Amino acid sequence: KLALGFPQRTMFDNIDDAGLSFGIYYQNIPAVLFYRNLRKLKYINKFHSYDLSFKAHASSGNLPNYTVIEQRYMDSKNRPATDDHPSHDVYQGQMFIKDIYETLRASPQWNETLLIITYDEHGGFFDHVPTPVNGVPNPDGIISPSPMNFKFDRLGVRVPTIMVSPWIEKGT
Repeated sequence: KLALGFPQRTMFDNIDDAGLSFGIYYQNIPAVLFYRNLRKLKYINKFHSYDLSFKAHASSGNLPNYTVIEQRYMDSKNRPATDDHPSHDVYQGQMFIKDIYETLRASPQWNETLLIITYDEHGGFFDHVPTPVNGVPNPDGIISPSPMNFKFDRLGVRVPTIMVSPWIEKGT
């Protein structure tokens, strides 16, 4: 049933409804397709191969208003994973981030860009503040498909996030 996808409305729906553009640049599997709404035919042209399109769109100043870049999750000798997950080589992931950064810095859109690098796990780093576990409301009452039946009523560990932009003061 997980293959049916999560039924929640996404931020991509909100972006589209606001008349703004979005694009997903993927390397081998667009994980955002776990959300059922992104499987709509109207969104098919929002998906781009990272290797074929990202640098061309960036250098021509044609990146969408909101761009998601998905790392390579599968690992092979000729095309190593770039996702920083064990047992993958974190060097590859960090070089991927560097490539994105250098591409954006060279783009004519750089002066209107905010690069957000965020992780979906904390990597085992100690966090001095425990996250709340009681009284966290489910934002829309939707529960994930079986067998997970996740109620979205708890917060997880805080994750590292890095923001890079010419609008952010050095050392911030």
